[in-house]
Amino acid sequence: MSSLSRRSLRFGAHSSRLQRLRNQWKGRESEVATSEVDQPPGQARQAETDMASALASYEARTKVDGDRRRDLGQGCMSDMCRFYLK
Repeated sequence: MSSLSRRSLRFGAHSSRLQRLRNQWKGRESEVATSEVDQPPGQARQAETDMASALASYEARTKVDGDRRRDLGQGCMSDMCRFYLK
């Protein structure tokens, strides 16, 4: 498997994890956006931010098209996620 194929699989894995997290917290976005980090909703926000940062860095390294990154950014629950995936 080429390194580009491996990188593409990693991008898919990160974006799948991000989508699962969003599905888990669907309907509770305002709670996620405003909770303290020591509470589960705040921990979800931190996890979303970490994944968004990883995806943004991955995109920069591999030249994944911006449309795909922006599509991921559409479902952001937090401002930091939107920052990374704008």
